[in-house]
Amino acid sequence: MSEPQYVRIRNFCSETITIYLRYPRPKRKDVTRPTSFKLGPKQASHPLPLHVLLGAKGWGTLTERECVRIEPVSYEPRFVQITNLSAESIELAVRPAVKAAEERKSTLRVKPGEKSRTVDVRSISQRRRLRALAARRQVSVTPVYEIGPSTRRGGAIASYADEDVYICYECGGPIVFRGNPPRPVHL
Repeated sequence: MSEPQYVRIRNFCSETITIYLRYPRPKRKDVTRPTSFKLGPKQASHPLPLHVLLGAKGWGTLTERECVRIEPVSYEPRFVQITNLSAESIELAVRPAVKAAEERKSTLRVKPGEKSRTVDVRSISQRRRLRALAARRQVSVTPVYEIGPSTRRGGAIASYADEDVYICYECGGPIVFRGNPPRPVHL
């Protein structure tokens, strides 16, 4: 599989446009995510993975409009999932890359044949060990492309659809805040 492209959509139209997103349905019904967002005149979206736009409702119409520009954006995925290919459990030290959580440590445990939760690659304290395990084909490291570049809003380190993504202080994984009052939800 090739790396997905990231794009930014700019609206030069005189009216507001709606951008629809295409995500697989969540396994749990209580998990909701944005399926669209609006761009006002002379506004630009934050970078989005192109594969969540292709084939979405209204994508063909959007690409045909002359007042809408779709620009490529470069981005290196920051979040990964680790698959254990060995016969033994693997444990890696995780320290969230957040200043407020410098003292907190956690352990990422991956049982044989299983996939880890999504984790910030910068939170893994034992990156050299992880590279050695990957070189010996004991683990597979898969980038999570659904979590894209930052929206540059309020300390967010990434984006997921039209939501700001932060790092969980306890596990080093990606979280978004949903609901009223806002609650952290792990991605």
